[in-house]
Amino acid sequence: MYSTVFVAGYGNSEPQHWQKLWFEETPNAYWVEQANWDKPNRELWIEALNETLYHVKGPVLIIAHSMGCHTVVEWVNKYYTNQNIIGALLVAPPDTQRIDFPKEIVGYENPPMKTLPFKSIAVLSSNDPYALLDRARALAASWGSEPLEVGAYGHINLASNLGYWEEGKEILKMLV
Repeated sequence: MYSTVFVAGYGNSEPQHWQKLWFEETPNAYWVEQANWDKPNRELWIEALNETLYHVKGPVLIIAHSMGCHTVVEWVNKYYTNQNIIGALLVAPPDTQRIDFPKEIVGYENPPMKTLPFKSIAVLSSNDPYALLDRARALAASWGSEPLEVGAYGHINLASNLGYWEEGKEILKMLV
């Protein structure tokens, strides 16, 4: 049995967001809480993830959305040694180098471009308003993530009207 760590993005995931719905039904699940969801600070967000992972026992599966994807990648760059991470589902990673990237998000301007030390799938949308598909593909490639393009789903968030997002659950099965 493994534990699942959920890493939300900027603004957190609303109660009807697929990520929150999955969390509510997942045994051995942990939600990474951030002190300030509306002003993401790379150092503080990485520390919150590290603190959560410190308390999780056994193998870990990570499910990250949006800025949560970058937080996972930044955590790996700073802290990963030999933790038992069995995989990561990275959903809708935004392009943090966009000219119109939110100024409230601090420290993520230059994401690490190196292969993650565990299996990962990057779920990409063809019309994500926060990342052009070519840029999202480049991020996935640099992280060694299997890119999975799901079509025009926006930012794969609450506004995408996915509800429970059954397709995402099928993708998750491919990872584990």
